[in-house]
Amino acid sequence: MTWVLALDCSSKFAYGALRHRRSGAQFLFQSAGENSHSESLHSAVRQLLERAGIQCSQLALILLGEGPGSFTGLRIGFSFAQGLALGSQVAVRPFSSFAAAALAFEGAETLRIVLSDARRGECFFSAYLKTGPELKEIIAPQILSGVKIEAAVSEALRARGLAAKGIVAICEQGLELPTIAKARRADLPNLALGGMRLFELESPDIKDDRREEAAALQLAQLTPLYIREVAARKIADRVSGTPILRPRE
Repeated sequence: MTWVLALDCSSKFAYGALRHRRSGAQFLFQSAGENSHSESLHSAVRQLLERAGIQCSQLALILLGEGPGSFTGLRIGFSFAQGLALGSQVAVRPFSSFAAAALAFEGAETLRIVLSDARRGECFFSAYLKTGPELKEIIAPQILSGVKIEAAVSEALRARGLAAKGIVAICEQGLELPTIAKARRADLPNLALGGMRLFELESPDIKDDRREEAAALQLAQLTPLYIREVAARKIADRVSGTPILRPRE
């Protein structure tokens, strides 16, 4: 496996990372404007490929942030990645945008709470414990009102008998942070870079000569993590379970 492309459009900004698995050569991007995913994603990916001197067909894998986060951003990111994968016959592997944020954060804090705006006075939220290179999810992504988040984190730690050395709340710029005792605030890192690191920790074995079959299976099952059931049902009704690409016989 050589070149891997990671994309994430779950937040106000679009993020990308292109890395050569053997040499470690890496190229990154973050969209310049907020909520400009549809305008910036295509040109940004083209520039990444040009900087690396490769074509889409030379990608071994596309990593894609599945959310939770912006409903519109996720739809744009998934549509773009699906089109790129179909045209180049490349497999797509989703990753948790929140786990990517927790892993890409460079601070020393071990308890990493990730939040984004879910509107209606609520937050998308999850929590992770970082010990050495490992990242453990202690609260799966969910929606909670801000006043309930601190209690949910305390209960999760107590139930597992875990202790944290420092707490950080990782969130989008401009988000009104709910009260979380002893937590410092940090902006979202490059989520695509976090997705790349998640993938490298897991080190899946996907052979280049089976990219087309892998792509077919991944695309047929690729679904954003919307969390809100109403939005998820609307999308499910629209696609009616029809695979985007069927495997060859």
